[in-house]
Amino acid sequence: MIRLWLAGAALLALGACDPLDWNDPYRAYPTYNGEMRAQDPDTCTAQGGAFGKVCTLSEYTCVTPYPDAGKACTDGAECVGECLADGSAEPGAETSGACQTDDKPCGTFI
Repeated sequence: MIRLWLAGAALLALGACDPLDWNDPYRAYPTYNGEMRAQDPDTCTAQGGAFGKVCTLSEYTCVTPYPDAGKACTDGAECVGECLADGSAEPGAETSGACQTDDKPCGTFI
């Protein structure tokens, strides 16, 4: 009886959650500085971004360039985004790379 009551309470709690609308093309995503990305094309371009489909799922989002895009780096702490290496270094060896160009929320980073 207790299990049934707990299951019912869990269903009620889940029912109170705000569902994510996967069909909404203008969902907001956080940017690199914690602010929410522009949710529409006009606001995005006014803020210097490019609005369009990105990543494997082709979701609409605003992609904004980083201020240090392409700067030489050896560690992610030196960049607003990630420090991207070219992948030619041997495991455990020091290497250098370039700061990520924009806040596109997909890809493989090292």
